[in-house]
Amino acid sequence: MIRLIRPDKPQKLAEQEVELTKKFESDKTAAVWKKAFIQAPLLKMTHNKCSYCERLIGKTSGQDVHIDHFKCKDKYPDFVVEWNNLLPSCARCNRNKSNHDTVDQPIINPAEMNPKDYLFISKYRYCSKKAEEGSIGRRTLDVLMLNDSDDCCLPRFQLCNALAEKISDLYQLAFDKGDALKDDTVSKNKVLNGCRKLLEKCLPTAEYSAFMATSLHTDDNFLALKDVLVKQNLWDEDLMKLFD
Repeated sequence: MIRLIRPDKPQKLAEQEVELTKKFESDKTAAVWKKAFIQAPLLKMTHNKCSYCERLIGKTSGQDVHIDHFKCKDKYPDFVVEWNNLLPSCARCNRNKSNHDTVDQPIINPAEMNPKDYLFISKYRYCSKKAEEGSIGRRTLDVLMLNDSDDCCLPRFQLCNALAEKISDLYQLAFDKGDALKDDTVSKNKVLNGCRKLLEKCLPTAEYSAFMATSLHTDDNFLALKDVLVKQNLWDEDLMKLFD
Protein backbone atom coordinates (compact mmCIF):
# COMPACT_ATOMS: atom_id res chain seq x y z
CA MET A 1 0.00 0.00 0.00
CA ILE A 2 1.39 3.39 -0.98
CA ARG A 3 0.26 6.99 -0.58
CA LEU A 4 -2.05 8.09 -3.38
CA ILE A 5 -2.59 11.61 -4.67
CA ARG A 6 -6.19 12.04 -5.75
CA PRO A 7 -6.77 14.16 -8.87
CA ASP A 8 -9.52 16.74 -9.14
CA LYS A 9 -13.08 15.55 -9.54
CA PRO A 10 -13.93 14.85 -13.21
CA GLN A 11 -16.15 17.52 -14.74
CA LYS A 12 -18.67 14.91 -15.96
CA LEU A 13 -19.01 13.55 -12.44
CA ALA A 14 -19.56 17.03 -11.05
CA GLU A 15 -22.33 17.51 -13.61
CA GLN A 16 -24.01 14.13 -12.99
CA GLU A 17 -23.30 13.47 -9.30
CA VAL A 18 -26.73 14.46 -7.98
CA GLU A 19 -28.56 12.56 -10.72
CA LEU A 20 -26.46 9.41 -10.23
CA THR A 21 -26.90 9.50 -6.47
CA LYS A 22 -30.67 9.79 -6.78
CA LYS A 23 -30.71 6.91 -9.26
CA PHE A 24 -28.86 4.66 -6.82
CA GLU A 25 -31.07 5.68 -3.90
CA SER A 26 -34.13 4.69 -5.90
CA ASP A 27 -32.58 1.48 -7.21
CA LYS A 28 -29.82 -0.07 -5.08
CA THR A 29 -28.89 -2.47 -7.92
CA ALA A 30 -27.89 0.40 -10.22
CA ALA A 31 -24.08 0.41 -10.57
CA VAL A 32 -23.95 4.17 -11.14
CA TRP A 33 -20.21 4.31 -10.41
CA LYS A 34 -19.37 2.15 -13.44
CA LYS A 35 -18.62 5.05 -15.72
CA ALA A 36 -15.49 5.46 -17.84
CA PHE A 37 -15.13 9.08 -16.70
CA ILE A 38 -14.97 7.80 -13.09
CA GLN A 39 -12.86 4.68 -13.54
CA ALA A 40 -10.19 6.07 -15.88
CA PRO A 41 -8.87 8.86 -13.60
CA LEU A 42 -9.05 6.56 -10.58
CA LEU A 43 -6.88 3.96 -12.31
CA LYS A 44 -4.48 6.68 -13.39
CA MET A 45 -4.22 7.74 -9.74
CA THR A 46 -3.13 4.24 -8.68
CA HIS A 47 -1.06 3.46 -11.80
CA ASN A 48 -3.52 0.68 -12.70
CA LYS A 49 -3.09 -0.99 -9.32
CA CYS A 50 -5.36 -1.95 -6.46
CA SER A 51 -5.37 0.90 -3.94
CA TYR A 52 -4.81 -1.54 -1.10
CA CYS A 53 -2.61 -4.50 -2.12
CA GLU A 54 -0.90 -2.93 -5.20
CA ARG A 55 -1.83 -5.80 -7.49
CA LEU A 56 -2.09 -4.75 -11.12
CA ILE A 57 -5.70 -4.52 -12.30
CA GLY A 58 -7.36 -3.72 -15.60
CA LYS A 59 -7.20 -4.98 -19.15
CA THR A 60 -3.48 -5.73 -19.43
CA SER A 61 -3.33 -7.61 -16.11
CA GLY A 62 -6.36 -9.86 -16.52
CA GLN A 63 -7.61 -8.74 -13.11
CA ASP A 64 -11.06 -7.13 -12.93
CA VAL A 65 -11.34 -3.53 -11.77
CA HIS A 66 -13.67 -2.94 -8.83
CA ILE A 67 -14.57 0.50 -7.55
CA ASP A 68 -14.45 0.40 -3.78
CA HIS A 69 -16.66 2.74 -1.77
CA PHE A 70 -14.46 3.59 1.20
CA LYS A 71 -17.61 4.43 3.13
CA CYS A 72 -19.70 1.47 2.04
CA LYS A 73 -22.58 2.36 -0.25
CA ASP A 74 -25.13 0.27 1.67
CA LYS A 75 -24.65 2.30 4.86
CA TYR A 76 -23.76 5.60 3.23
CA PRO A 77 -25.73 5.81 -0.04
CA ASP A 78 -25.21 9.57 -0.26
CA PHE A 79 -21.53 8.86 -0.91
CA VAL A 80 -22.10 6.37 -3.74
CA VAL A 81 -20.38 8.59 -6.32
CA GLU A 82 -18.72 11.06 -3.96
CA TRP A 83 -15.32 11.49 -5.62
CA ASN A 84 -13.29 11.33 -2.40
CA ASN A 85 -15.05 8.08 -1.46
CA LEU A 86 -14.02 6.06 -4.51
CA LEU A 87 -10.92 3.88 -4.81
CA PRO A 88 -10.02 1.31 -7.49
CA SER A 89 -9.58 -2.14 -6.04
CA CYS A 90 -8.95 -5.74 -7.01
CA ALA A 91 -11.78 -8.23 -6.51
CA ARG A 92 -10.05 -9.84 -3.50
CA CYS A 93 -9.59 -6.64 -1.50
CA ASN A 94 -13.05 -5.35 -2.41
CA ARG A 95 -14.59 -8.65 -1.32
CA ASN A 96 -12.68 -8.70 1.97
CA LYS A 97 -13.55 -5.10 2.81
CA SER A 98 -17.18 -5.67 1.83
CA ASN A 99 -19.51 -3.61 4.05
CA HIS A 100 -16.93 -2.84 6.72
CA ASP A 101 -17.85 0.47 8.36
CA THR A 102 -14.77 2.65 8.01
CA VAL A 103 -16.45 5.46 9.93
CA ASP A 104 -17.12 3.38 13.02
CA GLN A 105 -13.92 1.30 12.67
CA PRO A 106 -11.38 3.23 10.59
CA ILE A 107 -8.83 1.62 8.31
CA ILE A 108 -6.12 3.26 6.20
CA ASN A 109 -7.39 5.34 3.31
CA PRO A 110 -4.28 5.62 1.10
CA ALA A 111 -5.71 8.66 -0.69
CA GLU A 112 -5.97 10.54 2.61
CA MET A 113 -3.36 8.91 4.85
CA ASN A 114 0.23 7.81 4.41
CA PRO A 115 0.37 4.03 4.96
CA LYS A 116 3.97 4.41 6.17
CA ASP A 117 2.62 6.12 9.29
CA TYR A 118 0.82 2.92 10.27
CA LEU A 119 2.60 0.01 8.59
CA PHE A 120 6.08 -1.29 8.00
CA ILE A 121 7.35 -4.17 5.87
CA SER A 122 9.19 -7.25 7.10
CA LYS A 123 9.82 -10.48 5.17
CA TYR A 124 7.21 -9.88 2.49
CA ARG A 125 4.57 -9.07 5.10
CA TYR A 126 2.97 -5.88 6.32
CA CYS A 127 3.25 -5.23 10.05
CA SER A 128 1.33 -2.70 12.10
CA LYS A 129 3.44 -0.13 13.92
CA LYS A 130 0.97 -0.48 16.78
CA ALA A 131 0.14 -4.05 17.73
CA GLU A 132 -3.06 -3.29 19.68
CA GLU A 133 -6.20 -4.91 18.30
CA GLY A 134 -7.96 -1.59 17.78
CA SER A 135 -5.10 0.16 15.99
CA ILE A 136 -5.75 1.40 12.47
CA GLY A 137 -2.76 -0.48 11.07
CA ARG A 138 -3.73 -3.83 12.53
CA ARG A 139 -7.39 -3.40 11.64
CA THR A 140 -6.44 -2.57 8.04
CA LEU A 141 -4.42 -5.78 7.77
CA ASP A 142 -7.18 -7.85 9.34
CA VAL A 143 -10.03 -6.39 7.28
CA LEU A 144 -8.23 -6.55 3.93
CA MET A 145 -6.22 -9.70 4.75
CA LEU A 146 -3.13 -8.09 3.25
CA ASN A 147 -0.88 -10.87 4.55
CA ASP A 148 -2.80 -13.75 2.99
CA SER A 149 -0.08 -16.27 2.14
CA ASP A 150 -1.15 -17.39 -1.35
CA ASP A 151 -2.83 -14.27 -2.70
CA CYS A 152 -0.49 -11.62 -1.29
CA CYS A 153 2.74 -12.88 0.27
CA LEU A 154 3.64 -15.40 -2.45
CA PRO A 155 3.57 -12.98 -5.41
CA ARG A 156 5.49 -10.40 -3.36
CA PHE A 157 8.12 -13.02 -2.52
CA GLN A 158 8.44 -14.13 -6.14
CA LEU A 159 9.01 -10.61 -7.42
CA CYS A 160 11.38 -9.62 -4.61
CA ASN A 161 13.31 -12.87 -4.93
CA ALA A 162 13.78 -12.27 -8.66
CA LEU A 163 14.92 -8.75 -7.81
CA ALA A 164 17.49 -10.11 -5.33
CA GLU A 165 18.83 -12.60 -7.88
CA LYS A 166 19.32 -9.86 -10.48
CA ILE A 167 21.04 -7.65 -7.90
CA SER A 168 23.39 -10.50 -7.03
CA ASP A 169 24.29 -11.01 -10.70
CA LEU A 170 25.04 -7.31 -11.22
CA TYR A 171 27.07 -7.07 -8.03
CA GLN A 172 29.14 -10.11 -9.02
CA LEU A 173 29.84 -8.63 -12.45
CA ALA A 174 30.94 -5.33 -10.93
CA PHE A 175 33.03 -7.09 -8.28
CA ASP A 176 34.77 -9.28 -10.87
CA LYS A 177 35.65 -6.26 -13.02
CA GLY A 178 36.87 -4.21 -10.07
CA ASP A 179 38.46 -0.87 -10.95
CA ALA A 180 38.40 -1.85 -14.63
CA LEU A 181 34.59 -1.60 -14.76
CA LYS A 182 34.55 2.07 -15.77
CA ASP A 183 36.75 1.32 -18.80
CA ASP A 184 34.86 -1.79 -19.93
CA THR A 185 31.98 -0.34 -21.96
CA VAL A 186 29.99 -3.57 -22.30
CA SER A 187 30.17 -4.55 -18.62
CA LYS A 188 29.64 -0.96 -17.48
CA ASN A 189 26.51 -0.65 -19.58
CA LYS A 190 25.18 -3.98 -18.33
CA VAL A 191 25.61 -2.87 -14.72
CA LEU A 192 24.26 0.66 -15.15
CA ASN A 193 21.27 -0.35 -17.29
CA GLY A 194 20.59 -3.24 -14.93
CA CYS A 195 20.58 -0.90 -11.93
CA ARG A 196 18.27 1.50 -13.72
CA LYS A 197 15.77 -1.25 -14.53
CA LEU A 198 15.84 -2.52 -10.94
CA LEU A 199 15.24 0.95 -9.56
CA GLU A 200 12.33 1.44 -11.96
CA LYS A 201 10.66 -1.61 -10.38
CA CYS A 202 10.53 0.39 -7.15
CA LEU A 203 8.65 3.35 -8.63
CA PRO A 204 4.98 3.91 -7.71
CA THR A 205 4.01 2.73 -11.20
CA ALA A 206 5.32 -0.79 -10.52
CA GLU A 207 3.38 -3.70 -9.06
CA TYR A 208 3.98 -4.19 -5.31
CA SER A 209 6.29 -1.16 -5.38
CA ALA A 210 6.30 -0.77 -1.59
CA PHE A 211 7.82 -4.24 -1.21
CA MET A 212 10.17 -3.88 -4.16
CA ALA A 213 11.55 -0.60 -2.84
CA THR A 214 12.02 -2.00 0.67
CA SER A 215 13.76 -5.09 -0.73
CA LEU A 216 16.15 -3.12 -2.89
CA HIS A 217 16.98 -0.43 -0.33
CA THR A 218 17.83 -3.03 2.31
CA ASP A 219 19.72 -5.45 0.04
CA ASP A 220 23.39 -5.61 1.12
CA ASN A 221 24.53 -6.52 -2.39
CA PHE A 222 22.77 -3.53 -3.90
CA LEU A 223 24.17 -1.15 -1.29
CA ALA A 224 27.66 -2.56 -1.94
CA LEU A 225 27.12 -2.25 -5.70
CA LYS A 226 26.05 1.36 -5.26
CA ASP A 227 29.25 2.07 -3.30
CA VAL A 228 31.32 0.57 -6.12
CA LEU A 229 29.59 2.75 -8.70
CA VAL A 230 29.92 5.87 -6.56
CA LYS A 231 33.66 5.30 -6.08
CA GLN A 232 34.12 4.95 -9.84
CA ASN A 233 31.96 8.03 -10.55
CA LEU A 234 29.40 5.89 -12.38
CA TRP A 235 26.46 6.53 -10.05
CA ASP A 236 24.92 9.31 -12.13
CA GLU A 237 22.14 11.82 -11.48
CA ASP A 238 19.44 9.60 -13.02
CA LEU A 239 20.33 6.71 -10.71
CA MET A 240 20.41 9.08 -7.74
CA LYS A 241 16.89 10.33 -8.50
CA LEU A 242 15.56 6.79 -8.93
CA PHE A 243 17.20 5.61 -5.71
CA ASP A 244 15.85 8.52 -3.67
